[in-house]
Amino acid sequence: MKTSLQSLGVQGSQAIATLGLVIALGQGLHWADYLILFLISSLVAMVPITIGGAGARELTFLYGSQFLDIHAEKAVAIGFLFYLISTSVSFFGIIYSFHKDRIFETGNASNE
Repeated sequence: MKTSLQSLGVQGSQAIATLGLVIALGQGLHWADYLILFLISSLVAMVPITIGGAGARELTFLYGSQFLDIHAEKAVAIGFLFYLISTSVSFFGIIYSFHKDRIFETGNASNE
């Protein structure tokens, strides 16, 4: 149950971030269409056909925009910007993974 709630929280946060991208690109009137495409693209990005879902998300936005009759360029831009932002934020996890001992150091070294 806890994991499901955490997953829902992460997906909700990603949807809010995507909504911010939709509004920033001036597509606020079609926010629901873009959020539906985002949720579908999240499912498509899990299919192991690309590295980290790169390209799969953008293709979903491209084909979905044609189906929903919204701006294809802006739809692909939303998918690509989301990918760039999530990748750059995830990059900081590498620092945590390799240096968590130093991050959580309590200062015991100064007492030696």
